Amino acid sequence: MRTATAVLLAVFLLWGASAAAQKAETVKFQEVTVKPGDTLWSISQRVLKDPEQWSEIVRYNKLPSSDPTVALPGMTLRVPVALIKEELRAATLVEKRNEVRFRRKEQADWRDAAVRMPLYRDDGLQTLRNSQAQVRFDNGELLSLDQNSMAILRPKNRGDADLDLQRGQIATARSRVVTRSARIVPQTPETQYTATVSEDMTTRVAVVAGRAEVEGAGRKVMVKEGFQTDVAIDQAPAPPEEIPDLPAFKARFKELAMVEASPRQAAVAVAAPRASAADSSEFAKETRQLAMGVPVSAYHLQVSRSADFGQVLFDKYFEAEERLDLSGARLAPGDYWVRVAVVDLLGAEGQFKAPRRYALAGKGRQAR
Repeated sequence: MRTATAVLLAVFLLWGASAAAQKAETVKFQEVTVKPGDTLWSISQRVLKDPEQWSEIVRYNKLPSSDPTVALPGMTLRVPVALIKEELRAATLVEKRNEVRFRRKEQADWRDAAVRMPLYRDDGLQTLRNSQAQVRFDNGELLSLDQNSMAILRPKNRGDADLDLQRGQIATARSRVVTRSARIVPQTPETQYTATVSEDMTTRVAVVAGRAEVEGAGRKVMVKEGFQTDVAIDQAPAPPEEIPDLPAFKARFKELAMVEASPRQAAVAVAAPRASAADSSEFAKETRQLAMGVPVSAYHLQVSRSADFGQVLFDKYFEAEERLDLSGARLAPGDYWVRVAVVDLLGAEGQFKAPRRYALAGKGRQAR
């Protein structure tokens, strides 16, 4: 009897440990870079929905002190995504092919997107002809945007949707997608599907694996593997039909879902004209315009004689409110290339923007 009890107890403990491990594995993290002078409390105030949960940062990181008022050394923290403020939860552009553009919320202009750049709630992403983009959300899910497509990430006015597809086609697995006519919710962990919005705003949902619930005009249908449905504006989803030539469709899905990175070219503009004195006086203004709509903590600025930045003559981080001043570089008068990268509130640094050529006089040009 004692032996049987011991065996049952051992099994129970092993099951409990396994369940705990599985639970731990489901926690998704986002990296947060510690800035000079940061404490657990200041980071919690800046990043967490509930700053009182700063102890969760201690739980998942090896820190020199658990005192929330002690300054931390320069490091990168792992913070559970579920605790981070919604507007700071970043998706990442992990791959792009040819022309991909982005637009920050409440901003009119579309700008060239860069690989590894963060994308936030309500940001727009657009692909042009013969172009593709792949985004990784903070929960680890991947979504590929095909050519001639446009979408809004994590639209605040569309509930729990990961993406609002406004035109074109996407391929994804467990991402929740909405369009003008449909809402798509994956129903299994292995679900894979495409969604395509045509010119008349009809949405076609084709399920490659698993199954997905598709809703239109308040009516829902379950679409299983190998089937597709069309949803017109203000209409219920059509009865699912088999996908014609499924093997070819799966091959196309794989091509779309696995975007191949095109060769990454250095930003070199050897033939770019030198900025005039008037342009140079606008240096700081132009720099800050790069970050319009982006929560900024700092600017990373580099100066070089050559457009390929083979030798960096000046390298400095400027706080967001700090005066952009090149006088500290002690550069001789002449022509220089300047490039800037934006650092967001979580400490994540984006790629350098295309360099610009400036004429510097004296010890450098101050700009605001």
